[in-house]
Amino acid sequence: MEESPRGRGRQVRSRKARDLKGGIALRDTIYRAAMEGISDAAGKLHIGPESLREAVRVEPSGFTVIFTVDASDSMGSIERLAAAKGAALYLLSQAYVRRLKVGMVVFRGESAYTVLEPTSSLSLVRRQLAALSIGEATPLAAGLVKSRELALQVLDRDGSGTALIAVLTDGEANVPLTRGRMTHEELYEMAPSLVHPRIRYLFLDTSPGEPGALIRRLAAQTGGRYLHLNTGESGDLIKALKGQKG
Repeated sequence: MEESPRGRGRQVRSRKARDLKGGIALRDTIYRAAMEGISDAAGKLHIGPESLREAVRVEPSGFTVIFTVDASDSMGSIERLAAAKGAALYLLSQAYVRRLKVGMVVFRGESAYTVLEPTSSLSLVRRQLAALSIGEATPLAAGLVKSRELALQVLDRDGSGTALIAVLTDGEANVPLTRGRMTHEELYEMAPSLVHPRIRYLFLDTSPGEPGALIRRLAAQTGGRYLHLNTGESGDLIKALKGQKG
């Protein structure tokens, strides 16, 4: 674990006082003063600036999952969308003990939008997920960009932790970010810019036939994992996500 920039969490050691952000390490301060043997005129232990120790603290790193869900017509089956919902609820049930938060971005039509800010509130997730529906075109690029933006917002706000962007799609992207661009060409060009040291990717291919070349290549370009789900069942999705945790 890295040192908490906010001076919060569990004390793991002490050091010579700097800004006292983590508070005074009282026991270590008294010990240092006693070792130095400095007393005042009354014989009482004297604690001066040279003896002062501050606590160095660490916070458990949070883990955030951003589900990036293809809600376009090409997904075809409502069961595939239900796979993401089921996995999100499963993960949220463990949020309390694992400091796990789940958010969701949906892409359809011409853009992507956040339907669920990262949260550990199970009741809130249930209400938001119940409203999802399928239709329109497939702006995969917009979904990836939006999800990365959301993940970075969470990481910057928390100051620590990592994020997993789990993309659930059949790979039939047909809406570019820039009008007039070839959709697949644009995705291949932008993929390296999605990489971030604190963000991992999991691409879940829901296409019913052979694994799609587009999603497999995007996974490789982002250093992520690729998994082909013939049915998109939540059990398979949960197993894949548990393999990414930690």
